[in-house]
Amino acid sequence: NGHHRASTDEPAEQLERKERIDQVRRLLDRLSDQHRLALEWKYVEGMSVRAMAKRWQTTEKAVESILFRARQSFRKQAEQMNHADTKPAIKDPAELVWLASSGERGRQRNPS
Repeated sequence: NGHHRASTDEPAEQLERKERIDQVRRLLDRLSDQHRLALEWKYVEGMSVRAMAKRWQTTEKAVESILFRARQSFRKQAEQMNHADTKPAIKDPAELVWLASSGERGRQRNPS
């Protein structure tokens, strides 16, 4: 019966989703605090560049520059993870929406 099959596929899908979320966490934790925050605010919280500029008390142009560098850093870390891991890593910061859609919004990094 189709219902039984769907329920047996769910744990595998949930495990894969959890692994992807863990990858994103590891990637974010490798970034500077500023880059991590920029990507979380933009992709997880859906914050606008204008709101980010207001929060950081800077210009929108400065935030766009931070986001550009944060995306570059994220992709570089993802490439390094791809070489070290047998599973394909997250490649684009836009995939951070996985965190937002899985109840990870507002996750705090442990202060160093």
